[in-house]
Amino acid sequence: MNEDKGPILEVRDLTIVIDRPEGTLTAVEDVNLRVARGEVLGLVGESGSGKTLTGFAIMGALDPPVRISKGRIDFKGEDLAKASAARLRSLRGNRIAMILQDPMMTLNPALTIGTQMTETVHAHADVSRRRAREMAVTTLKTVGFGDAEARLSSYPHEYSGGMRQRVAIAIALLHQPDLIIADEPTTALDVTVQAQILSEVQRLARVSGAAWIWITHDLSVVAGLADRVAVMYAGTVVERGPTQRVMQSPRHPYTRGLLDCSPESPLPESPLQADRRLRQIDGTAPALQDRPAGCVFAPRCPRADSTCGTAPQPSDNGRGQVVACWHPLSGALP
Repeated sequence: MNEDKGPILEVRDLTIVIDRPEGTLTAVEDVNLRVARGEVLGLVGESGSGKTLTGFAIMGALDPPVRISKGRIDFKGEDLAKASAARLRSLRGNRIAMILQDPMMTLNPALTIGTQMTETVHAHADVSRRRAREMAVTTLKTVGFGDAEARLSSYPHEYSGGMRQRVAIAIALLHQPDLIIADEPTTALDVTVQAQILSEVQRLARVSGAAWIWITHDLSVVAGLADRVAVMYAGTVVERGPTQRVMQSPRHPYTRGLLDCSPESPLPESPLQADRRLRQIDGTAPALQDRPAGCVFAPRCPRADSTCGTAPQPSDNGRGQVVACWHPLSGALP
């Protein structure tokens, strides 16, 4: 972790709303995140928790009726929440890059890999075609293509899903960005390919110094990849801290619930037993129009009482583990 160098990105009190004729809905509320150079931050939560929306807000890629209503997105000291459209375009794909779950949303099936990569280079750099091609070859080698030169003449349909995702990662790395947001890029891949790509990402974070935000619903991915983790539920961050500490001693009941639902221990050294009974979280996450007042997890929480009718303020246990809960858990998992 490189927090001593200061964060590349610091999100403060980010609130995202959706404007509708019948009223405004809050989709993400008071989210706080930070990630340093060379660090991987895991952003974890169920579908609909606001993870991807947060990622798009950081990218400056929200479209009406979705908008930021409050908060700061400090990227190397610049508040992106107030940046102009032109400024955001200059940063996207250059200093900040995003990798999507489906690489075919990034890759054009009608163009060769070489054409797509060199066009990406020329979008942000005034270099010759030869130099752009050299950059493409070098970056493909970085993500594990030994025959990078030959790969430039291939089309996306000639690649397997894992290879296409490596190309998408290479495109994101072309301009050596300071921040990369990866939105569940390995979800559709088999476990062997997934493990290869996760190992590659860890290496790239160390070598390139880029900060990564890895969006996922899979705790086992975060456990093996991320330096720190932030757990989202119903548009809020309920717990954040060093990955191993959060996984082994979760303080929020929702984090504990996610771990209880996991068929395998997210951490190899975790005291969780393979023969333990899985326990589901009662109820379902609320729809946007049904977000409860106070603690958003209270309707599903076995520890909830009348106090939880008021929203809890995040508190730090003194070891960098922050939780928003009136009745936090304590101690390691049994």
